[in-house]
Amino acid sequence: MKGADGIKNALGRLCARMKQDKRLEIAVYGVLILIGVLLFLISPNDKAGNAAQSGTAAGADESGVAELESRLEGILGTIRGAGKVRVMITYDTSSRLVPAMSTDVQSGTTENTSTGGQSVSETRTESSRPATISGSGGTETIVLTEIEPTVRGVIVIAEGAADVSVRVKERGIDMLLSTMVLSIARDKTITAMNRTQGVFTIRPKAIVLCMGCRERSRGALNIPGFRPAGIYSAGTAQKLVNIMGYMPGREVVILGSGDIGLIMARRMTLEGAHVKLVAELMPYSGGLKRNIVQCLDDFGIPLKLSHTVVDIHGRERVEGVTIAEVGADLKPIAGTEEYYPCDTLLLSCGLIPENELSRGMGVGIHPVTGGPMVNESLETDIAGVFSAGNALHVHDLVDYVSEEAATAGRNAAQFALAGNANEVCTQRICIELSGGIRYAVPSAIAPDRIQSSLTIRMRVGSVMKNKRLNVIINGEKIISRPRPVMAPGEMEQMVIMKDMLDKYAKVESILITTEDM
Repeated sequence: MKGADGIKNALGRLCARMKQDKRLEIAVYGVLILIGVLLFLISPNDKAGNAAQSGTAAGADESGVAELESRLEGILGTIRGAGKVRVMITYDTSSRLVPAMSTDVQSGTTENTSTGGQSVSETRTESSRPATISGSGGTETIVLTEIEPTVRGVIVIAEGAADVSVRVKERGIDMLLSTMVLSIARDKTITAMNRTQGVFTIRPKAIVLCMGCRERSRGALNIPGFRPAGIYSAGTAQKLVNIMGYMPGREVVILGSGDIGLIMARRMTLEGAHVKLVAELMPYSGGLKRNIVQCLDDFGIPLKLSHTVVDIHGRERVEGVTIAEVGADLKPIAGTEEYYPCDTLLLSCGLIPENELSRGMGVGIHPVTGGPMVNESLETDIAGVFSAGNALHVHDLVDYVSEEAATAGRNAAQFALAGNANEVCTQRICIELSGGIRYAVPSAIAPDRIQSSLTIRMRVGSVMKNKRLNVIINGEKIISRPRPVMAPGEMEQMVIMKDMLDKYAKVESILITTEDM
Protein backbone atom coordinates (compact mmCIF):
# COMPACT_ATOMS: atom_id res chain seq x y z
CA MET A 1 0.00 0.00 0.00
CA LYS A 2 2.87 2.32 0.78
CA GLY A 3 4.30 1.71 -2.69
CA ALA A 4 0.95 2.42 -4.32
CA ASP A 5 0.55 5.61 -2.27
CA GLY A 6 4.03 6.73 -3.29
CA ILE A 7 3.29 6.21 -6.97
CA LYS A 8 -0.03 8.04 -6.57
CA ASN A 9 1.67 11.01 -4.90
CA ALA A 10 4.40 11.11 -7.56
CA LEU A 11 1.80 11.14 -10.32
CA GLY A 12 -0.07 13.93 -8.51
CA ARG A 13 3.07 16.05 -8.31
CA LEU A 14 3.85 15.36 -11.99
CA CYS A 15 0.35 16.45 -13.05
CA ALA A 16 0.67 19.66 -11.00
CA ARG A 17 4.02 20.46 -12.62
CA MET A 18 2.58 19.72 -16.07
CA LYS A 19 -0.15 22.29 -15.50
CA GLN A 20 2.47 24.90 -14.63
CA ASP A 21 5.05 24.00 -17.29
CA LYS A 22 3.70 23.56 -20.85
CA ARG A 23 7.05 22.22 -22.08
CA LEU A 24 6.95 19.43 -19.49
CA GLU A 25 3.35 18.63 -20.47
CA ILE A 26 4.26 18.34 -24.14
CA ALA A 27 7.34 16.22 -23.32
CA VAL A 28 5.30 13.76 -21.21
CA TYR A 29 2.63 13.46 -23.89
CA GLY A 30 5.32 12.93 -26.49
CA VAL A 31 6.90 10.08 -24.51
CA LEU A 32 3.53 8.40 -24.02
CA ILE A 33 2.74 8.68 -27.72
CA LEU A 34 6.13 7.22 -28.69
CA ILE A 35 5.49 4.25 -26.39
CA GLY A 36 2.08 3.79 -28.00
CA VAL A 37 3.58 3.92 -31.49
CA LEU A 38 6.14 1.28 -30.57
CA LEU A 39 3.44 -0.98 -29.17
CA PHE A 40 1.39 -0.61 -32.32
CA LEU A 41 4.41 -1.35 -34.49
CA ILE A 42 5.17 -4.48 -32.49
CA SER A 43 1.64 -5.89 -32.54
CA PRO A 44 1.29 -6.21 -36.31
CA ASN A 45 4.54 -8.19 -36.42
CA ASP A 46 3.13 -10.63 -33.84
CA LYS A 47 -0.07 -10.98 -35.81
CA ALA A 48 1.92 -11.50 -38.95
CA GLY A 49 3.86 -14.31 -37.31
CA ASN A 50 0.63 -16.06 -36.35
CA ALA A 51 -0.74 -15.55 -39.83
CA ALA A 52 2.38 -17.08 -41.34
CA GLN A 53 1.85 -20.19 -39.34
CA SER A 54 -1.69 -20.46 -40.65
CA GLY A 55 -0.67 -19.75 -44.21
CA THR A 56 -2.17 -16.23 -44.45
CA ALA A 57 -0.70 -12.69 -44.53
CA ALA A 58 -3.13 -10.86 -42.32
CA GLY A 59 -0.45 -8.45 -41.05
CA ALA A 60 0.01 -7.00 -44.49
CA ASP A 61 -3.70 -6.97 -45.25
CA GLU A 62 -4.77 -3.56 -46.60
CA SER A 63 -7.74 -3.27 -44.27
CA GLY A 64 -5.58 -4.00 -41.25
CA VAL A 65 -2.99 -1.44 -42.30
CA ALA A 66 -5.66 1.20 -42.91
CA GLU A 67 -7.15 0.56 -39.47
CA LEU A 68 -3.78 0.88 -37.80
CA GLU A 69 -3.02 4.11 -39.68
CA SER A 70 -6.37 5.56 -38.64
CA ARG A 71 -5.77 4.70 -34.97
CA LEU A 72 -2.33 6.31 -35.04
CA GLU A 73 -3.73 9.45 -36.70
CA GLY A 74 -6.32 9.72 -33.96
CA ILE A 75 -3.74 9.41 -31.20
CA LEU A 76 -1.19 11.80 -32.73
CA GLY A 77 -3.90 14.31 -33.58
CA THR A 78 -4.56 14.83 -29.88
CA ILE A 79 -1.15 16.49 -29.46
CA ARG A 80 -1.64 20.18 -28.93
CA GLY A 81 -0.42 22.11 -31.96
CA ALA A 82 -0.04 19.05 -34.21
CA GLY A 83 -2.97 20.04 -36.42
CA LYS A 84 -4.16 17.66 -39.11
CA VAL A 85 -2.19 14.41 -39.00
CA ARG A 86 -1.65 11.84 -41.75
CA VAL A 87 0.03 8.46 -41.17
CA MET A 88 1.23 5.97 -43.78
CA ILE A 89 2.66 2.55 -42.90
CA THR A 90 4.56 0.58 -45.50
CA TYR A 91 5.37 -3.14 -45.29
CA ASP A 92 8.00 -5.38 -46.80
CA THR A 93 6.46 -8.81 -47.52
CA SER A 94 9.29 -11.24 -47.97
CA SER A 95 8.49 -14.87 -48.76
CA ARG A 96 10.63 -17.93 -49.21
CA LEU A 97 9.82 -21.50 -50.28
CA VAL A 98 10.66 -24.19 -47.73
CA PRO A 99 10.24 -27.84 -48.83
CA ALA A 100 8.82 -30.40 -46.42
CA MET A 101 11.60 -32.85 -45.50
CA SER A 102 11.33 -36.64 -45.11
CA THR A 103 13.86 -38.64 -43.06
CA ASP A 104 14.88 -42.21 -44.05
CA VAL A 105 16.48 -44.47 -41.43
CA GLN A 106 18.47 -47.59 -42.44
CA SER A 107 20.01 -50.08 -39.95
CA GLY A 108 21.95 -53.35 -40.27
CA THR A 109 24.31 -55.74 -38.50
CA THR A 110 27.75 -57.01 -39.53
CA GLU A 111 29.57 -60.15 -38.26
CA ASN A 112 33.33 -60.27 -38.16
CA THR A 113 35.41 -63.42 -37.53
CA SER A 114 38.96 -63.14 -36.31
CA THR A 115 41.53 -65.25 -34.43
CA GLY A 116 40.17 -63.91 -31.22
CA GLY A 117 36.61 -64.94 -31.87
CA GLN A 118 33.52 -63.49 -33.48
CA SER A 119 32.13 -59.88 -33.13
CA VAL A 120 28.83 -58.33 -34.19
CA SER A 121 28.42 -54.55 -35.02
CA GLU A 122 25.24 -52.64 -35.76
CA THR A 123 25.06 -49.62 -38.16
CA ARG A 124 22.37 -46.95 -38.41
CA THR A 125 22.11 -44.41 -41.25
CA GLU A 126 19.76 -41.40 -41.46
CA SER A 127 19.16 -39.32 -44.61
CA SER A 128 16.84 -36.44 -45.33
CA ARG A 129 15.15 -35.68 -48.63
CA PRO A 130 12.27 -33.48 -49.77
CA ALA A 131 8.93 -35.10 -49.10
CA THR A 132 6.97 -36.08 -52.20
CA ILE A 133 3.45 -37.11 -53.04
CA SER A 134 2.31 -39.25 -55.92
CA GLY A 135 -0.54 -38.17 -58.10
CA SER A 136 -1.96 -38.63 -61.54
CA GLY A 137 0.61 -36.24 -62.96
CA GLY A 138 3.48 -38.02 -61.32
CA THR A 139 5.52 -37.33 -58.21
CA GLU A 140 5.44 -33.77 -56.76
CA THR A 141 7.51 -32.19 -54.01
CA ILE A 142 5.58 -30.96 -50.95
CA VAL A 143 6.39 -27.26 -50.46
CA LEU A 144 5.60 -25.04 -47.45
CA THR A 145 5.33 -21.25 -48.00
CA GLU A 146 6.41 -18.93 -45.17
CA ILE A 147 5.19 -15.32 -45.32
CA GLU A 148 6.95 -12.85 -43.02
CA PRO A 149 5.55 -9.31 -43.33
CA THR A 150 7.81 -6.66 -41.77
CA VAL A 151 7.31 -2.93 -41.31
CA ARG A 152 9.42 -0.91 -43.77
CA GLY A 153 8.61 2.50 -42.34
CA VAL A 154 6.07 4.85 -40.82
CA ILE A 155 5.53 8.33 -42.25
CA VAL A 156 3.83 10.94 -40.07
CA ILE A 157 2.87 14.35 -41.44
CA ALA A 158 1.51 16.95 -39.01
CA GLU A 159 0.60 20.27 -40.57
CA GLY A 160 1.26 22.18 -37.34
CA ALA A 161 4.46 20.41 -36.27
CA ALA A 162 6.82 22.89 -37.93
CA ASP A 163 4.60 25.94 -37.55
CA VAL A 164 6.40 28.51 -35.43
CA SER A 165 3.15 30.38 -34.88
CA VAL A 166 1.67 27.32 -33.14
CA ARG A 167 4.54 27.11 -30.67
CA VAL A 168 4.43 30.85 -30.09
CA LYS A 169 0.69 30.77 -29.38
CA GLU A 170 1.24 27.91 -26.93
CA ARG A 171 3.33 30.29 -24.85
CA GLY A 172 0.71 33.01 -24.98
CA ILE A 173 2.80 35.28 -27.24
CA ASP A 174 1.21 37.47 -29.89
CA MET A 175 2.89 37.33 -33.29
CA LEU A 176 2.27 39.87 -36.05
CA LEU A 177 3.10 38.63 -39.54
CA SER A 178 3.35 40.81 -42.67
CA THR A 179 4.02 43.75 -40.36
CA MET A 180 6.65 46.43 -40.99
CA VAL A 181 8.24 48.49 -38.25
CA LEU A 182 8.50 52.07 -39.44
CA SER A 183 10.43 53.55 -36.54
CA ILE A 184 11.42 53.06 -32.90
CA ALA A 185 11.63 56.04 -30.54
CA ARG A 186 14.24 56.30 -27.82
CA ASP A 187 11.55 55.61 -25.20
CA LYS A 188 11.02 52.21 -26.98
CA THR A 189 7.73 53.23 -28.64
CA ILE A 190 7.41 51.16 -31.83
CA THR A 191 5.49 52.49 -34.83
CA ALA A 192 4.44 49.72 -37.21
CA MET A 193 1.89 49.02 -39.94
CA ASN A 194 0.12 46.13 -41.64
CA ARG A 195 -2.93 45.65 -43.84
CA THR A 196 -5.35 44.75 -41.07
CA GLN A 197 -4.44 47.27 -38.36
CA GLY A 198 -3.01 50.08 -40.46
CA VAL A 199 -0.48 52.23 -38.61
CA PHE A 200 -0.29 51.50 -34.89
CA THR A 201 2.10 51.84 -31.95
CA ILE A 202 3.45 49.41 -29.34
CA ARG A 203 5.12 50.40 -26.06
CA PRO A 204 7.10 47.35 -24.83
CA LYS A 205 9.30 47.12 -21.75
CA ALA A 206 12.15 45.52 -23.72
CA ILE A 207 13.13 45.21 -27.38
CA VAL A 208 15.42 42.74 -29.17
CA LEU A 209 16.84 44.05 -32.46
CA CYS A 210 17.18 41.14 -34.91
CA MET A 211 16.88 42.73 -38.36
CA GLY A 212 19.61 40.62 -39.92
CA CYS A 213 21.89 41.93 -42.61
CA ARG A 214 21.81 42.91 -46.30
CA GLU A 215 24.16 42.36 -49.20
CA ARG A 216 26.48 45.06 -50.46
CA SER A 217 25.14 46.14 -53.86
CA ARG A 218 26.91 47.09 -57.07
CA GLY A 219 26.21 50.75 -56.35
CA ALA A 220 28.34 50.51 -53.22
CA LEU A 221 31.22 48.96 -55.19
CA ASN A 222 31.50 51.69 -57.84
CA ILE A 223 32.28 49.26 -60.69
CA PRO A 224 32.62 51.08 -64.04
CA GLY A 225 30.38 50.16 -66.99
CA PHE A 226 26.74 50.19 -67.98
CA ARG A 227 23.88 48.59 -66.09
CA PRO A 228 22.97 45.57 -68.23
CA ALA A 229 20.86 42.58 -67.24
CA GLY A 230 22.75 39.66 -65.72
CA ILE A 231 24.22 41.33 -62.61
CA TYR A 232 22.94 39.77 -59.37
CA SER A 233 23.91 39.63 -55.77
CA ALA A 234 24.78 36.10 -54.68
CA GLY A 235 21.77 35.99 -52.35
CA THR A 236 19.39 37.00 -55.14
CA ALA A 237 20.80 34.29 -57.40
CA GLN A 238 20.42 31.80 -54.57
CA LYS A 239 16.71 32.62 -54.26
CA LEU A 240 16.20 32.42 -58.04
CA VAL A 241 17.77 28.95 -58.26
CA ASN A 242 16.70 27.32 -54.98
CA ILE A 243 13.20 28.76 -54.51
CA MET A 244 11.92 30.05 -57.86
CA GLY A 245 13.59 27.50 -60.12
CA TYR A 246 15.20 30.02 -62.50
CA MET A 247 18.76 30.01 -63.84
CA PRO A 248 20.36 33.49 -63.85
CA GLY A 249 22.77 32.49 -66.62
CA ARG A 250 25.11 29.87 -68.05
CA GLU A 251 28.54 31.54 -68.18
CA VAL A 252 29.24 32.93 -64.73
CA VAL A 253 31.90 35.10 -63.08
CA ILE A 254 31.72 35.68 -59.31
CA LEU A 255 33.21 38.77 -57.64
CA GLY A 256 33.95 38.29 -53.95
CA SER A 257 34.60 35.14 -51.96
CA GLY A 258 31.98 35.39 -49.24
CA ASP A 259 30.33 32.17 -48.12
CA ILE A 260 27.18 32.76 -50.18
CA GLY A 261 29.26 33.41 -53.29
CA LEU A 262 31.30 30.23 -52.74
CA ILE A 263 28.17 28.17 -52.18
CA MET A 264 26.57 29.61 -55.33
CA ALA A 265 29.67 28.70 -57.34
CA ARG A 266 29.00 25.06 -56.49
CA ARG A 267 25.24 25.40 -56.91
CA MET A 268 25.49 26.96 -60.37
CA THR A 269 27.95 24.26 -61.42
CA LEU A 270 25.61 21.51 -60.25
CA GLU A 271 22.79 23.12 -62.25
CA GLY A 272 24.85 22.97 -65.44
CA ALA A 273 26.36 26.45 -65.57
CA HIS A 274 30.05 27.14 -66.20
CA VAL A 275 31.63 29.17 -63.40
CA LYS A 276 34.81 30.60 -64.91
CA LEU A 277 36.39 32.03 -61.77
CA VAL A 278 35.94 33.71 -58.41
CA ALA A 279 37.76 37.02 -58.06
CA GLU A 280 38.55 38.40 -54.58
CA LEU A 281 39.79 41.93 -53.90
CA MET A 282 41.61 41.01 -50.68
CA PRO A 283 44.69 38.76 -50.46
CA TYR A 284 42.60 36.27 -48.47
CA SER A 285 39.18 34.69 -48.87
CA GLY A 286 36.20 36.10 -47.00
CA GLY A 287 34.59 32.68 -46.59
CA LEU A 288 35.18 29.58 -44.52
CA LYS A 289 38.07 27.30 -45.48
CA ARG A 290 35.73 24.32 -45.84
CA ASN A 291 33.62 26.23 -48.38
CA ILE A 292 36.72 27.00 -50.43
CA VAL A 293 37.62 23.32 -50.51
CA GLN A 294 34.12 21.90 -51.03
CA CYS A 295 32.75 24.56 -53.39
CA LEU A 296 35.79 25.59 -55.45
CA ASP A 297 38.61 23.07 -55.22
CA ASP A 298 36.35 20.03 -55.58
CA PHE A 299 34.87 21.46 -58.79
CA GLY A 300 38.05 22.91 -60.30
CA ILE A 301 36.87 26.54 -60.04
CA PRO A 302 39.84 28.95 -59.83
CA LEU A 303 40.05 31.54 -57.04
CA LYS A 304 42.05 34.66 -57.88
CA LEU A 305 43.01 36.64 -54.81
CA SER A 306 43.96 40.32 -55.04
CA HIS A 307 41.83 40.67 -58.19
CA THR A 308 38.71 42.70 -58.93
CA VAL A 309 36.35 43.61 -61.76
CA VAL A 310 37.41 46.85 -63.43
CA ASP A 311 34.86 46.91 -66.28
CA ILE A 312 31.54 45.34 -67.26
CA HIS A 313 30.86 44.92 -70.96
CA GLY A 314 27.45 44.96 -72.61
CA ARG A 315 24.50 47.38 -72.71
CA GLU A 316 21.37 45.18 -72.69
CA ARG A 317 22.93 42.00 -71.30
CA VAL A 318 26.30 41.25 -69.71
CA GLU A 319 28.68 40.16 -72.45
CA GLY A 320 31.87 39.93 -70.41
CA VAL A 321 33.96 41.43 -67.62
CA THR A 322 37.53 42.64 -67.31
CA ILE A 323 39.50 41.41 -64.30
CA ALA A 324 42.66 43.12 -63.05
CA GLU A 325 45.13 42.49 -60.25
CA VAL A 326 45.28 45.00 -57.40
CA GLY A 327 48.25 46.14 -55.35
CA ALA A 328 48.72 46.62 -51.62
CA ASP A 329 46.69 49.85 -51.90
CA LEU A 330 43.81 47.80 -53.43
CA LYS A 331 44.05 49.79 -56.68
CA PRO A 332 44.19 48.02 -60.10
CA ILE A 333 47.65 47.44 -61.55
CA ALA A 334 47.93 48.59 -65.16
CA GLY A 335 48.76 45.85 -67.63
CA THR A 336 47.23 43.00 -65.60
CA GLU A 337 43.77 43.18 -67.22
CA GLU A 338 42.12 39.97 -68.42
CA TYR A 339 38.85 39.70 -70.35
CA TYR A 340 36.35 36.93 -69.52
CA PRO A 341 33.29 36.49 -71.72
CA CYS A 342 30.20 35.73 -69.61
CA ASP A 343 26.48 36.39 -69.38
CA THR A 344 26.21 36.60 -65.58
CA LEU A 345 28.11 38.43 -62.84
CA LEU A 346 27.39 37.45 -59.23
CA LEU A 347 28.43 39.82 -56.43
CA SER A 348 29.44 38.38 -53.05
CA CYS A 349 31.21 41.39 -51.60
CA GLY A 350 30.19 41.40 -48.00
CA LEU A 351 27.16 41.75 -45.77
CA ILE A 352 26.09 44.87 -43.90
CA PRO A 353 24.13 44.67 -40.60
CA GLU A 354 20.70 46.23 -41.05
CA ASN A 355 20.48 48.97 -38.40
CA GLU A 356 18.45 51.87 -39.80
CA LEU A 357 15.96 51.39 -36.97
CA SER A 358 18.80 51.24 -34.44
CA ARG A 359 20.28 54.53 -35.67
CA GLY A 360 16.84 56.11 -35.73
CA MET A 361 16.33 55.47 -32.00
CA GLY A 362 19.83 56.65 -31.12
CA VAL A 363 21.59 53.35 -30.40
CA GLY A 364 25.39 53.61 -30.42
CA ILE A 365 26.85 51.88 -33.51
CA HIS A 366 30.22 50.11 -33.50
CA PRO A 367 32.54 51.66 -36.12
CA VAL A 368 33.91 48.28 -37.25
CA THR A 369 30.95 45.87 -37.11
CA GLY A 370 28.28 48.33 -38.22
CA GLY A 371 26.04 46.93 -35.48
CA PRO A 372 25.13 48.18 -31.99
CA MET A 373 27.69 48.30 -29.20
CA VAL A 374 26.51 45.89 -26.50
CA ASN A 375 27.48 44.70 -23.04
CA GLU A 376 27.68 41.22 -21.49
CA SER A 377 23.86 40.86 -21.72
CA LEU A 378 23.85 41.92 -25.41
CA GLU A 379 22.17 45.11 -24.22
CA THR A 380 22.81 48.34 -26.12
CA ASP A 381 23.52 51.74 -24.55
CA ILE A 382 19.74 52.20 -24.25
CA ALA A 383 18.39 50.27 -21.26
CA GLY A 384 16.01 47.49 -22.27
CA VAL A 385 17.11 47.42 -25.92
CA PHE A 386 19.07 44.30 -26.93
CA SER A 387 20.58 43.09 -30.19
CA ALA A 388 21.59 39.71 -31.58
CA GLY A 389 22.41 37.85 -34.77
CA ASN A 390 23.60 39.45 -37.98
CA ALA A 391 22.13 42.80 -36.97
CA LEU A 392 24.74 42.83 -34.19
CA HIS A 393 27.66 41.60 -36.31
CA VAL A 394 27.91 39.36 -39.37
CA HIS A 395 28.35 35.71 -38.41
CA ASP A 396 29.88 32.80 -40.27
CA LEU A 397 27.92 30.05 -38.48
CA VAL A 398 24.17 30.07 -37.86
CA ASP A 399 24.77 28.26 -34.55
CA TYR A 400 26.29 31.45 -33.15
CA VAL A 401 23.25 33.41 -34.33
CA SER A 402 20.92 31.04 -32.49
CA GLU A 403 23.00 31.20 -29.31
CA GLU A 404 23.03 35.01 -29.33
CA ALA A 405 19.28 35.15 -30.00
CA ALA A 406 18.62 32.89 -27.00
CA THR A 407 20.88 35.01 -24.79
CA ALA A 408 19.33 38.31 -25.89
CA GLY A 409 15.78 36.95 -25.55
CA ARG A 410 16.43 35.58 -22.07
CA ASN A 411 18.01 38.83 -20.87
CA ALA A 412 15.23 40.92 -22.42
CA ALA A 413 12.61 38.84 -20.61
CA GLN A 414 14.46 39.25 -17.33
CA PHE A 415 14.67 43.00 -17.87
CA ALA A 416 10.95 43.25 -18.62
CA LEU A 417 10.13 41.33 -15.43
CA ALA A 418 12.64 43.12 -13.19
CA GLY A 419 12.04 46.66 -14.46
CA ASN A 420 14.97 48.98 -13.84
CA ALA A 421 16.77 46.59 -11.48
CA ASN A 422 19.09 45.41 -14.24
CA GLU A 423 20.40 48.90 -14.83
CA VAL A 424 22.33 48.86 -11.52
CA CYS A 425 25.96 47.76 -11.73
CA THR A 426 29.06 48.68 -9.80
CA GLN A 427 31.42 49.12 -12.78
CA ARG A 428 31.72 48.74 -16.53
CA ILE A 429 34.97 47.79 -18.25
CA CYS A 430 35.78 48.24 -21.94
CA ILE A 431 37.48 45.23 -23.54
CA GLU A 432 40.82 46.26 -25.02
CA LEU A 433 42.13 44.68 -28.23
CA SER A 434 45.57 44.37 -29.78
CA GLY A 435 47.65 42.05 -31.93
CA GLY A 436 45.56 42.38 -35.09
CA ILE A 437 42.11 41.77 -33.57
CA ARG A 438 39.62 44.08 -35.31
CA TYR A 439 36.67 43.90 -32.93
CA ALA A 440 35.10 41.94 -30.11
CA VAL A 441 31.46 41.42 -29.07
CA PRO A 442 30.60 42.47 -26.39
CA SER A 443 32.72 45.60 -26.36
CA ALA A 444 32.20 46.35 -22.64
CA ILE A 445 31.15 44.28 -19.63
CA ALA A 446 30.04 44.61 -16.03
CA PRO A 447 31.82 41.73 -14.20
CA ASP A 448 29.28 41.66 -11.34
CA ARG A 449 26.43 40.99 -13.79
CA ILE A 450 28.01 37.92 -15.40
CA GLN A 451 26.15 34.84 -14.18
CA SER A 452 28.17 31.71 -15.05
CA SER A 453 30.31 32.51 -18.12
CA LEU A 454 30.96 35.19 -20.73
CA THR A 455 31.34 34.36 -24.44
CA ILE A 456 33.40 36.83 -26.46
CA ARG A 457 33.40 36.57 -30.25
CA MET A 458 35.93 38.39 -32.41
CA ARG A 459 37.59 38.60 -35.82
CA VAL A 460 41.15 39.30 -36.90
CA GLY A 461 42.08 41.78 -39.61
CA SER A 462 44.33 39.51 -41.70
CA VAL A 463 45.47 35.91 -42.04
CA MET A 464 47.64 34.90 -39.08
CA LYS A 465 49.57 31.67 -38.60
CA ASN A 466 51.12 30.03 -35.56
CA LYS A 467 49.63 32.41 -33.00
CA ARG A 468 48.28 32.19 -29.49
CA LEU A 469 45.07 33.96 -28.54
CA ASN A 470 45.33 35.36 -25.02
CA VAL A 471 42.96 36.87 -22.48
CA ILE A 472 44.73 39.07 -19.91
CA ILE A 473 42.95 40.37 -16.79
CA ASN A 474 44.69 42.98 -14.63
CA GLY A 475 47.94 42.15 -16.40
CA GLU A 476 47.66 38.40 -15.69
CA LYS A 477 47.27 35.92 -18.55
CA ILE A 478 44.32 33.69 -17.61
CA ILE A 479 43.59 32.07 -21.01
CA SER A 480 46.02 31.18 -23.79
CA ARG A 481 44.84 29.12 -26.75
CA PRO A 482 46.97 28.02 -29.73
CA ARG A 483 45.68 29.07 -33.14
CA PRO A 484 47.61 27.55 -36.07
CA VAL A 485 45.61 29.66 -38.52
CA MET A 486 43.29 32.63 -37.99
CA ALA A 487 41.51 34.30 -40.90
CA PRO A 488 39.08 37.25 -41.17
CA GLY A 489 36.44 34.96 -42.67
CA GLU A 490 36.29 32.74 -39.57
CA MET A 491 35.07 34.04 -36.22
CA GLU A 492 37.10 33.36 -33.10
CA GLN A 493 35.49 32.65 -29.75
CA MET A 494 36.72 32.80 -26.16
CA VAL A 495 34.75 31.79 -23.04
CA ILE A 496 35.63 33.43 -19.71
CA MET A 497 34.22 31.61 -16.68
CA LYS A 498 32.74 33.51 -13.76
CA ASP A 499 35.24 32.04 -11.27
CA MET A 500 38.10 33.50 -13.33
CA LEU A 501 36.76 36.98 -12.64
CA ASP A 502 35.87 36.27 -9.01
CA LYS A 503 39.58 35.78 -8.19
CA TYR A 504 40.02 39.54 -8.38
CA ALA A 505 38.60 41.95 -5.82
CA LYS A 506 38.20 44.43 -8.66
CA VAL A 507 38.61 43.81 -12.38
CA GLU A 508 40.44 46.85 -13.70
CA SER A 509 41.27 45.80 -17.27
CA ILE A 510 40.56 43.04 -19.79
CA LEU A 511 42.86 42.67 -22.79
CA ILE A 512 42.50 40.23 -25.70
CA THR A 513 45.62 39.95 -27.83
CA THR A 514 47.72 37.58 -29.94
CA GLU A 515 51.33 36.46 -29.71
CA ASP A 516 53.65 34.17 -31.64
CA MET A 517 53.68 30.50 -30.66
